[in-house]
Amino acid sequence: MLTLIENGMAQGYLRRTASAKITANSLLGAVNWTYRWYNPQGALRPRELGEQIADLLLVGVLTDKPVR
Repeated sequence: MLTLIENGMAQGYLRRTASAKITANSLLGAVNWTYRWYNPQGALRPRELGEQIADLLLVGVLTDKPVR
């Protein structure tokens, strides 16, 4: 994952607001702790939760550079 993020930053697809290592650890940490607070009997189904988390995290790391 670290190499993927480093490559994305080098090519201008990912923001450099933090180092690649901090970005990778933050993304993994956000996703890996979901099991601790997600309630399957709650309002969101797993797919809806995944879509919201993906949108939230990707807005923070993606640049406006179009993907070829």
